[in-house]
Amino acid sequence: MSDLGGTFWGLLLGSNATVAFITGMVARKKDAGDQANDFTRNLMDRLEKVEIGHAKCEVETGELRTICTRNDLVIRLVVPELQRVSPYSTALAQARDLLGSAFPVPLDTPADMKAALDKLS
Repeated sequence: MSDLGGTFWGLLLGSNATVAFITGMVARKKDAGDQANDFTRNLMDRLEKVEIGHAKCEVETGELRTICTRNDLVIRLVVPELQRVSPYSTALAQARDLLGSAFPVPLDTPADMKAALDKLS
């Protein structure tokens, strides 16, 4: 009988340990799942902020392109006229030097000549 009683208590203690083990595993899996959900939620929040920032950059880039295009047109219209009025102006020479890389063809080049140059390059 004592062997049977010992076996019973052994099974009972073993099953309690098994239950505790299973309960611990379930709790750990639940914690891991909660951490994964928190991590995913955090990533989604960060992605949303990045997408909002990207949209703002797209708008600002469009506005800057518009401003640059307008300024380019103004420069192309005004500088040749100023060069005709004051061909030896040091300020215009400096402006020409600064704008040289942005405008490789001289600003006062006629449109038909510029079109011919574009075809060559």
